[in-house]
Amino acid sequence: MYILDTDIFSLAYTTARPNMALRNRIAGATKGNIFFSIVTVKESCRGALGLVGRYNHDQDRRLLSAYELFEKVLRSIGALTILPFDNECYDIRLDEQRIPALNRRRHPEDSRIAATALRFDLTLVTRNEQDYQGIVGLRVENWLQVS
Repeated sequence: MYILDTDIFSLAYTTARPNMALRNRIAGATKGNIFFSIVTVKESCRGALGLVGRYNHDQDRRLLSAYELFEKVLRSIGALTILPFDNECYDIRLDEQRIPALNRRRHPEDSRIAATALRFDLTLVTRNEQDYQGIVGLRVENWLQVS
């Protein structure tokens, strides 16, 4: 079973040109075997809402694209099951033996996603493998890497 990093979720569902091979691989997985974290929901919504805020005036038609992106994020959220960042995830994230302080400082959101993956015993799918180096027990796969 897998959990998608925010970048993979974005590439498959919310970019202007979604990666269809990636989306098909996600769709081809057995239903109930692929998840994403509430952290990804927050990151995706924050990014889209940031654009809405940046272009929130009548003189910039990019506002339309920003709202379109926000709508796409909201619709895409329903594609997969969302996992919580709960007390157990929180405790895993703070466990120095599992997630070093350096990971937590450099990549706070990624360390929360990693803690969620560890909590639910999932393999993390990301193209940013280096962001997760040093996290003990975390299984990582890059579905975009050409073999």
